[in-house]
Amino acid sequence: MVGPDLSSVGARLQPEFVYQMVRDPRRVMPETVMPKVDMPAATLELIVDWTRAYERNEDLGGVCVRQIAEYLHP
Repeated sequence: MVGPDLSSVGARLQPEFVYQMVRDPRRVMPETVMPKVDMPAATLELIVDWTRAYERNEDLGGVCVRQIAEYLHP
């Protein structure tokens, strides 16, 4: 299964919504097929930071987020 394109999430959605949606998708959107994956709060925060950084193409340790995404999904 492939998820939706998340490249514009940082521009469209509030960070708290993204956090809650990843933490417990069916609580936010009961009709979603996205599974709940238990993970530490720090991991959830990294996911939210990633979506915001992608939109701004921020530098994360010398590599821009979009460069990483393009490498992973050419």
